[in-house]
Amino acid sequence: MSFSKAKRTCAVMGGSLAYFDSEEEYNVFRAGRSAERNDWIGIKRNSRLFKTVAKTIPSWTNWKDGEPSMDDTTKACVKAGYTGRWNDEDCNTKFQVTCRFEDSSYCELY
Repeated sequence: MSFSKAKRTCAVMGGSLAYFDSEEEYNVFRAGRSAERNDWIGIKRNSRLFKTVAKTIPSWTNWKDGEPSMDDTTKACVKAGYTGRWNDEDCNTKFQVTCRFEDSSYCELY
C-alpha cells in the first residue's frame, strides 16, 4: 500500500507507522520480518528534514549508502528495505506496513 494508506491503516488501529528510537528497537522489528520484505516506516521528508510521524527528528537512522537522495523531491517517504537499510522512495510506491503501538493492549494476538 502507499505511504498515506499505510499511515491511515495504523492510525485506525490506534497506532502509527513504526519508527525507531534505537538500534535495539530496530533489531526487534527486523527479527520479526521476512528477508524479502520492504516496509514503509514512519519517517517522511518535510522540506529538507526527515521527521517521524510523531513530528520529531529521528534519534537513530539506518540509511543505505548514498541515501537519502535529497536531490529527488519525489522521494519523500522512507522504507526499510529487505537488506535492513533505509532509503527514501516515492510515497505512492506500494510496500508492506508495520505499525507502532505505545499501548500494549493493541498487541494482543488472535
